[in-house]
Amino acid sequence: MDEKQSPVAFNWTPLRILAGILAAVPAGFAFLLLWHNFDGTFYWKSAVILMFPVTLALVGWWFALWGHRAIHRARIKWAVIGGAALGAIGFIGGFAGPLIFAPEANQGPLLGIVITGPLGFLAGTWLGLSSDSSRFVNRESTSRRFNAQVLSPAPQSASRNTRWE
Repeated sequence: MDEKQSPVAFNWTPLRILAGILAAVPAGFAFLLLWHNFDGTFYWKSAVILMFPVTLALVGWWFALWGHRAIHRARIKWAVIGGAALGAIGFIGGFAGPLIFAPEANQGPLLGIVITGPLGFLAGTWLGLSSDSSRFVNRESTSRRFNAQVLSPAPQSASRNTRWE
């Protein structure tokens, strides 16, 4: 009766399936945007707008394919946190900045919606991906596994060194 019950592992499969399905939406939007703007010339605004849904789709599919591993979930978490933080800063700066510094500009808030918000999200996502998030994975289970595998003596087999004796 005093035995501790092992904690039930969380089933990530339904969330991974949902992430894979939801990642198809920004991927479809990116495909349509690329399809309608592909006339041989390069538009940097379209490239910025295109990179935002592509990044959303890649992060969603990354979670769908590799979300069962803790190290990938940690990296995805920090990518999303970085993207949300810098995206919000870029959006607020691009939205409120023109209202404060150029109140006569009637399309000023579009800067935050179309340019600085998505660019902030992209920068934050890639900074979050490039951070060393492996240090945030559960160290206790890793050290227990290391101690069990490396520091404990290996079982001796009966046929050890029988060839040379």
